[in-house]
Amino acid sequence: MDLRKVLFIALLVSSFFTYSIVPNDEYYKLADTQISQLSSELKEIESSLKLNPNNEVVIKLKSNLEKEIKLIKQRVKLFKKLERSGLIMYSNSQNSEQETPNK
Repeated sequence: MDLRKVLFIALLVSSFFTYSIVPNDEYYKLADTQISQLSSELKEIESSLKLNPNNEVVIKLKSNLEKEIKLIKQRVKLFKKLERSGLIMYSNSQNSEQETPNK
């Protein structure tokens, strides 16, 4: 038996026991939640700026919130790009702990 066949069989046997690789949906849900919370805070700040447009602290806070929302969106975009490229993967260890009807 040549080395390629042995390595292929070893890969098949070892892959049988590995976890499935899945996208990190929980991370994306968390990012969406953060963005929605920050957006609601941003709306409140914009309404307070209408009352007092020269408040430096509120203007700076608005700028920081906008930057944070932008960074979260960029990070999610980067993670999705890395997942599509196969450079980052997450194991789904929850499936191994769930009860099945046959257990």
